[in-house]
Amino acid sequence: MKLKQNGGMKMSLAISLTGRDWHIIGIDRAVSTSVEGKNYRVASMSAQKYVIAGNKLYFVCGDFELGNRVKRLIQESNDHRTDNIINLVKTEWSKNKDEYIAIGIYGFDKRGTTKLTFFGSGNNFTPLTAHGKEVIGRVAYGFKQQEAMPLVRQVNQENAEIEIVKIFEALSCEEVGGEVDIIYLTPNGVISSQTYQLKENLEKMRVKDYKLHCYFENTGYDSFPVMEWGVGSGNGDAEMTKMYKKDQDFVIEYTTSESIGKRKKLFKIGDEKILISSAMNSGALSLIEIADDGTIRLQHHSGSVLEIGQNITIKAAGNIKLEGQRIDLN
Repeated sequence: MKLKQNGGMKMSLAISLTGRDWHIIGIDRAVSTSVEGKNYRVASMSAQKYVIAGNKLYFVCGDFELGNRVKRLIQESNDHRTDNIINLVKTEWSKNKDEYIAIGIYGFDKRGTTKLTFFGSGNNFTPLTAHGKEVIGRVAYGFKQQEAMPLVRQVNQENAEIEIVKIFEALSCEEVGGEVDIIYLTPNGVISSQTYQLKENLEKMRVKDYKLHCYFENTGYDSFPVMEWGVGSGNGDAEMTKMYKKDQDFVIEYTTSESIGKRKKLFKIGDEKILISSAMNSGALSLIEIADDGTIRLQHHSGSVLEIGQNITIKAAGNIKLEGQRIDLN
């Protein structure tokens, strides 16, 4: 079989959108294997990296041969409680601890509420579990998850399949590429699944599609429109601008880069005032307010204040200095 060394990086990526009682999951089909302690991409092969057991989907990431053994064991098991699956995977991995394995479990609790659990040899098989909520959750797990998250955060449920495929194309490389499986999972099991062909080795080809993105936050009467500008640095919302209209406020919000402390700069127009604020690393704010009655208030994060209305109020946390060619006090 044809091998391409990938510098020891582990492969496989899963991207999911999760509601209260459903998952939409994308999983790449690139194959890797270990030879004499080095990890390789099997360029001539692709493989399905998940297994369905009841109403759970198991994403298996890691060495190709080990992954196949684990998938088979999960299928054959009569006990699909998470603790039992962890012990099963850990026992198989312990036969050769130089190999790598990670598992993502997409399922539901007894009430039908979404449940996600992740564990693997990289974190000593410690399970990380999250339960679903009404708000859609977006998760990337596996190789390149840090690069994927700024894009995953912007996926709409309505176009989830196509947008997830675009993300895989944007990240396509030796470690992630070829094909991707899209699975729609509910408490009743798999509703639909489809395999898409990817355009390989098109790193960042689709990133431009996500530099401006619009969506609705919350649902129903409480929903409000949001625009996001930029793809960010990959660390949460750092280096991204968000614009939204919520209740009586129109807001432009920018999150600075990690290099200066990742803090908020905000411009807000509301019924009662206009506000410009900048957060310090400590969390303290410097701000400018223009109230509905025309009063202007300037406040430094130290506590110094200048308020201009019919009267003028000056409050200094330190000293007050007046300097000029002439100062008139009437």
